[in-house]
Amino acid sequence: SSSSSLPAEGLDHVLLSMKDGERCSATLPSSATKNRKAAAAAIETRTHHDHELSHWKQDETQEAKPRRWRYRPPEVRKLELRSVPEVDGPRADALPLFPGDIFQVSEELPSSDGKMLFLRLANGRGWVFDRLPGPGVLCQRED
Repeated sequence: SSSSSLPAEGLDHVLLSMKDGERCSATLPSSATKNRKAAAAAIETRTHHDHELSHWKQDETQEAKPRRWRYRPPEVRKLELRSVPEVDGPRADALPLFPGDIFQVSEELPSSDGKMLFLRLANGRGWVFDRLPGPGVLCQRED
């Protein structure tokens, strides 16, 4: 990484615009002596904030355990899995779900209109959806 000389008022902007994992090294001009404490405080705040974010990301990852769902359609019919999270998306090359099947979900993705959830099967077989406008609820969370 390379060092550069920045005016003190630009340092906060550089720190706030850094992407996760990027490092910033800057040298304040000697005329900014009175702002060195403020710059050091800004760097310390950013370091503390990054530390809190890393703990939050770890907690989020640990909590993202697969959840149990059951396929319970109003009519007895199989549900073909999709290879993408779209109702009309291409069918996955996998066995469908049958009424009463319990399956593990690793991701729940809301549709763009927020009216349904796309469910990624934890075993990697594909995606299903929790409801459809006509038939209604197809899948229910078990836990």
